Amino acid sequence: MASGDLDPPAPDAALSMEQDLDFWFADGSIVVIAEGVGFRVHMSLLSRHSPVFRDIFAIIQPTQGKELGGGGSHQGVPVVHVTDSAHGMHCLLHAMYDSRRYLTDMVPKIPFAVLAALIRLGHKYEHSDVMDEAAKHLEDYFTTDMDTWLKFCFKNRVPNFEFSAEKQADLFECVNLARLTGKTAMLPAMLYACCQLGIDDILAGGKRHSGVIERLSEQDVLLCVVGYTRLLRLSGKIVPAVVGATCAVQCQSWEACSQRMQSLRTVSYKTAGILTINALAGLEWPRRIHKFTVLNCWTGLCRACRDGLVQSYRTTQREIWDKLPSVFGFEKGELGEIWAERYTVWHENLC
Repeated sequence: MASGDLDPPAPDAALSMEQDLDFWFADGSIVVIAEGVGFRVHMSLLSRHSPVFRDIFAIIQPTQGKELGGGGSHQGVPVVHVTDSAHGMHCLLHAMYDSRRYLTDMVPKIPFAVLAALIRLGHKYEHSDVMDEAAKHLEDYFTTDMDTWLKFCFKNRVPNFEFSAEKQADLFECVNLARLTGKTAMLPAMLYACCQLGIDDILAGGKRHSGVIERLSEQDVLLCVVGYTRLLRLSGKIVPAVVGATCAVQCQSWEACSQRMQSLRTVSYKTAGILTINALAGLEWPRRIHKFTVLNCWTGLCRACRDGLVQSYRTTQREIWDKLPSVFGFEKGELGEIWAERYTVWHENLC
């Protein structure tokens, strides 16, 4: 840990602190103070799970509490000041004392801020179990599997956590956390989600109520800007998927379906809603061909023809999904084995 992560003791810091209601144990052997909030906890438990805490506590001498007085001890117990937020320390201690139950008891409404705090502090204090358990919930959402992603997008599946009212800032923090922890398999879905915000918001960052602005790194801003234009071009692949559709072999009404297919092709050529940054949007998406699936020329098709057109569309979606790593400039193997197995190179002329 960098020396700047520990604040020097101040004469009245321990005396004026607010005691955390959940983590103030009478038999606690150390007081950790974060943002003026004190946590009287057990040095042995923190040392057991975190080599960083172990190193910090090794600096504290057995007699330090008496020698430092009010600035270095509280009621005879040594005091350590950290630069973390009180909320973050509260979450970390919950995970240390309550283990997995802390998060599972909150499913499916784990606040994103809790996951972010656990990932960040789990990484900082080298508590990999805490970091990985929290990150797992983000990995389930920012998945490598297209079908799972579409279920989340179309509300057919609920994530284990909830974004805050500051979702834009949350998304940018997700990317930063993936970079921090090296869990890069989440990045294609994360950057795709960021692109839906628009270039202006990506460049501006996401402002929180506290005034803090969550920003992407310059590298990731560039990846989003490039990816944004590529996604727009890829969404154009939907046109051939619709225009090239023909009646199914099992068509039950060939003449009527042929006429309706021609109407669909006409709509596809004329509409601008087919081009979108949400290149993975389903046919039912409101801006996709003016609510494509409520058109008479769609609803009038026989089931076999509708199923065939949907299958063609789904094939195009999967092709776009497999290109996401390349769309955002990642090389094959850079994001792990799952993405590497189906890696498809983006070509400027053959998107």
